Order: sequence, then C-alpha cells, then structure tokens
Amino acid sequence: MPASCDACGLRGHRTEARGLEDAVRCRRSHRCLSRTCDPVRGARTSSALRKTIMSKADPSGAAQIRGHVQRLLDEAASFDEQRNAARALFEDLCAQVGIDPLDPDAADEEQSSLPAGDAISPLDAARCVNDFARTRAFIRGVVQAVSAARRRLDQGPVRVIYAGCGPFAPLFLPIAHLWAPDEVRVLLLDCHRRSLDAARRVAELLEVEDRVEGFVQTDAVTYQCESDWRPHVCIVETMQRALAKEPQVSIVSNLAGQMAPGGLMVPEQIELHLALLNIERELAGQGPAGRRELGCVMRLSGAGASCTEVVWPDDVPNGLEPCICTRIRVFGDIWLSDHESGLTTPMPLWDLPGIRPGQTIRFDYELTPRPHLVYEPI
Repeated sequence: MPASCDACGLRGHRTEARGLEDAVRCRRSHRCLSRTCDPVRGARTSSALRKTIMSKADPSGAAQIRGHVQRLLDEAASFDEQRNAARALFEDLCAQVGIDPLDPDAADEEQSSLPAGDAISPLDAARCVNDFARTRAFIRGVVQAVSAARRRLDQGPVRVIYAGCGPFAPLFLPIAHLWAPDEVRVLLLDCHRRSLDAARRVAELLEVEDRVEGFVQTDAVTYQCESDWRPHVCIVETMQRALAKEPQVSIVSNLAGQMAPGGLMVPEQIELHLALLNIERELAGQGPAGRRELGCVMRLSGAGASCTEVVWPDDVPNGLEPCICTRIRVFGDIWLSDHESGLTTPMPLWDLPGIRPGQTIRFDYELTPRPHLVYEPI
C-alpha cells in the first residue's frame, strides 16, 4: 500500500509527484496541504504556469495584493473564490520579492533546526498563504486583536510583535494600512535574513514601512524585548498540527512573559483533543459519523501550557482510530476547527500502545529540538 500523506494522513494517498491536473483534483477533494497535493509546491507543472507566476512583478502590485486580501476576507466569497484569492496572493507576493516557487534559490529553501524546533524555509513559509482558511482566520484575528488593544490604550501606538513573519509577513503587512503610523507599530522577527529582506520589500511595496518598527533576525524563543517596547499584541503562528516539530510553545512562553499588561496573543488558545474517528472517511468529506470525543489533552495560551489525562472508553467501535485534533481559537469567536486548515487536520496516533478498557492515558509535551506531544498509559 502507498505511504500515507505526510499532511493529511490519508492511507493510499500517494506521496510521489503527480501531474498538475491530478494535484488540483486531490486538493479539492481532500483539502490536503502536503507537497504532492499543491500544484505549485510539488507537482510537475507546465512552463506556461511558471511564466504566469513569475511575470507578475509590477510596481502597481500593491492594489492587486490588497484586492486579493479583500476577496479572501469577503464573507460572501465562496470556497473556490477564497482559495483562488489566496493562490493569487501567493503568486503576486512571490513575484514581487523574487521567489520562484518552481526554481527556488538556496536561500529560499534554507530550513533551520533551532534548539526549540524547526524553522521552516522562507519558501515553505510563503506557501502557508495557500492555506486560505488559516490565512483568512488569522488576518481577521489580527484585525480584532489590534482593534481591541487600541481601545485599551490611553495614548501611543499599539506595539505588535510578529514572530516568524516569513518573507511576506502576510498576517499583518497587507492590512497595516488600516491604521495610521501613530496608531500601530510592528516589529518583525525571523531567523532567516532572506525572509526579512523580502518582508522589507513587501512593506515598501504596500507603502507601510512607516508602521514597521524594525526587521530583526533572531530566534524568537530567546528574543528579549527592549524595556520601553513591551508588545500589546503578539502574533505567533509557528506551528504544525498537534504542535509538532515547530517552536510554537516555546515562542509563546518566551513572549507572553514580556508583554505589556493586558497584552493579547494571536492565536489566543490552541487546544489538542483526543478523539476516535474514521480518518479516511472524514478526509474524503463523508462526515464525522461515529466519532467519539475523549477530551482535551493540552491547552496553550499566553497564560501557559497545560496537559492532562483522559480515560480510554470501555468499547471502541470497529473502524475508529485515535487521533489528535487541533483546534485553534485565533481571537474572540474566530476558530479554526477540524479539517478547516492544514493546521487542524487530525493526526493519527499510529504508535499508541495497546490500551485496556477504562485505562488512563497521561499526556505531556516535550520541549526538545523536535518538540512533540507524548503519551503513555498509566
């Protein structure tokens, strides 16, 4: 049987490169965000598409980029319209900063293994824009968080830190014009110089460089804020599903303790739940029939991270398997739930040992160079 897809876990979902038409069909049916399911990221793509992508560098690109974001946020937009807006946003930003997703430079593909987790390459960070549900939800959340912080302030601009901003800083720069320079200031952090140079170009293109406090090359896990520049809002989206591999937990822990009083974190809370489900049925869009929720096993917010225990049920129906479901409260009532994003695709626990009916499972989170959720029966 072919290997399972590394993003969606679908058994029999082939991981080798496939043609553009098949890749597009696969994304539509499974909403998978893996390399093989992304027609620009991994499929064998025609030279015509490549020329289309790379021909879009245009001094008037600012209006196009804002137009893509507006369509992405449009409440009346359809699934296809939102997806296409995110794709166009990705393509135009790539063209503007000189990233060729089909023939990337070495600097664009540079991934860093940091003490607290992986920092994905500038190109992979750019590709995150294509996860349109994630991009839409986080941009909306940032708008709400900055607006809430402004209502709390007596004077001065809202100070924003955007950790792991990538080459586009897409969750802030395309909307920075919503506020005047004296109303908001953002500090962009990334460990890759290539990402920061590209983000500077995006800020210049969108004419919002007067809202940018600085571009800092650093590991956000160890970054120390200046005493007179405590952030009111922190944007941290350095994660994968089930909080695996990337340093989201460590970055949130570091920055939360340095925020101004009443500071706001985006996302506000990340929850990991254990559930029994038919992963193939759900990924095929056939609904959560028979799903059984066993409970939340971990929560992460600006207040800290906590793990707990769950009790294994006395009976497990045939066809259901244990999975970790990632649910993200971006801000306020804005959530990313199961299957809405690559971040919230359930992750099967293939290595969960044999559990007796009624047995308790203890969960914990290990902060290592490959951070991950750990679990054991007790």
